[in-house]
Amino acid sequence: MVWMDKAAAAAALGISGRTLERRVKDGTLEKRTEAGRVEVDVPAQSGAGQALAAALSQERTTAAVADLAQLKVLADTLADTRQAAADARVATDRANRRAGRLAAGLAASVFITLGLTMYGKDLLADSQAAVALAQQQALEARQDARAANAARERDEATIASQAAALATAAARQADRAGNSSTTRPAVPWLWPAEQ
Repeated sequence: MVWMDKAAAAAALGISGRTLERRVKDGTLEKRTEAGRVEVDVPAQSGAGQALAAALSQERTTAAVADLAQLKVLADTLADTRQAAADARVATDRANRRAGRLAAGLAASVFITLGLTMYGKDLLADSQAAVALAQQQALEARQDARAANAARERDEATIASQAAALATAAARQADRAGNSSTTRPAVPWLWPAEQ
């Protein structure tokens, strides 16, 4: 006995779709619903049924191998993206530390400026220029930190979308293999860690 979708079963038995439905209704043939698809049990002794079952098996095997290759590529891409996100977090931390150091320098410059106002206008002008420079550097550091945060958020969004694509592909592969009731993905590198 071979389970096939209704169109393939009708073709294998050499009958029309209506005749197939009548045989299912009168109990001559069995049907089941698997992963949202209706399948009919075709007797194995049917020569056409055996040939069609072999062709379908080969097609499913080819599709499963292609899905496994795609899953591997997606898993590698996901690992690369996670590494890029980790690198972006490191860059963000560095930019935030630099911004903090520049802010401290700016505060020191402000105190120096206030202290120098009593020594003359020339010194005041020089210290104001130093404050302006420190403010510009602090602004650039904040912009660098924002850019690094934005890059990290984009990377995290990419990771989430790739993980969803990976899960969808794994589910599709499981449906094609007829193992939709299993709790583990079909590829070992996606199995959860043993407890």
